[in-house]
Amino acid sequence: THLFNALPPLHHRKPGPVGAALAEGVFMEIICDGFHLHPAVVKTVWQAVPKDKLVLITDSLSAARCADGEYLLAGLKVFVRNGLATNEEGHISGSTISLYDAVRNLMRFCSASLAEVLPFATINPARMVGLDRSIGSIEAGKRADFCLIDPKSLEISQVVSRGVRLDGQL
Repeated sequence: THLFNALPPLHHRKPGPVGAALAEGVFMEIICDGFHLHPAVVKTVWQAVPKDKLVLITDSLSAARCADGEYLLAGLKVFVRNGLATNEEGHISGSTISLYDAVRNLMRFCSASLAEVLPFATINPARMVGLDRSIGSIEAGKRADFCLIDPKSLEISQVVSRGVRLDGQL
């Protein structure tokens, strides 16, 4: 599960699972949407977690990147307002971001470069699940999955999946 999800808060006398994760240097997943974790907490995690152990995830819903409105998730109502998805009780129901949105948010929250942040969405998750020999970076013998990013706009300009350009798919 992602860091802080349904966990007791970090306390200086009762560090709990968050404190244990930070102390042990294990892989830690964060949802960098500005709702699951406040940007200041994201920046704190960025500074505290070893850079080879931080992983970006989304837990995105079917309403990801959709307009504000009411959606159904497994038969339950979900309300999206300004990118925040909540249930009828007002609790966060998931995120509405893409993984690349998480990359750009982390860059913004931490004043970091794309080069600094990209491993958290590529090689680190591959390493975490033991697939770094076949995915997660561009190397001979690995599956050719990558995006070309415009250096000025930071928008994705091209997607390649298994070595095949996905034209018109964005």
